[in-house]
Amino acid sequence: MSKYVIAALCAALLAATGATLHYRGNAARSDAQAEHVSAQLEQAASDLVIATGEAAAYRTQSQALNEIGRVYEQNRQAAQRAADAAIADLRNGNLRLQSRFQCPPVPAEGTATGASVGDGGAHPGFTEQDAAIALRIAGDGDEAIHQLAACQAVIRAYIGEAQ
Repeated sequence: MSKYVIAALCAALLAATGATLHYRGNAARSDAQAEHVSAQLEQAASDLVIATGEAAAYRTQSQALNEIGRVYEQNRQAAQRAADAAIADLRNGNLRLQSRFQCPPVPAEGTATGASVGDGGAHPGFTEQDAAIALRIAGDGDEAIHQLAACQAVIRAYIGEAQ
């Protein structure tokens, strides 16, 4: 055989031996990497299950809060319409409030007792402006009650109580 053929066979043998050793080393590393990747996949799957559960809880809570907001807004608009209608009825004469605040007569020193003090006796009943103010104050109180009820519902939704 020629020198060149022997050199080529030796080079091929060395290359095959190197490839075999390299493959065995890579195989061991590949097994370790495969175990590591498998552990990461299991952790990712676990995290996905947790995240999916959290997303579902968040979605449920968001829907509950949206419903609370919708109901609150409906109640607020209904109360505003009722107050506006009451004021309109008052101005049209379809609604009349009971009586105007009156002070009892106070006799002045050395004078006879008068029939009434102030303009309460001259205009029985609320004036239009007084009635509108009284209705607005009542409407503001109703609004505060609706806001409080909505806040309580939001807190219950956050802590997970049934409504």
